Amino acid sequence: MGIGRVYTTDVAINQDLKAIIPNERITRDFLYFWLEFMHDYFKVIATGTTVKGLRQNLLTGAQIKLPPLPE
Repeated sequence: MGIGRVYTTDVAINQDLKAIIPNERITRDFLYFWLEFMHDYFKVIATGTTVKGLRQNLLTGAQIKLPPLPE
């Protein structure tokens, strides 16, 4: 997956993009800001010779520390 933008609206995606859908334990807004916060780190760990990208297992294995939902 390429390093780039984070969207919180409905968009069409292709095989080069990944959708990250929050569950009941995390809000869409929190996930958005976490991804924006992690952007520079993701750029550092991206791999690829022509186009830099993230492997899907890096995102699926990411640990997000969550505050209590009301917070």
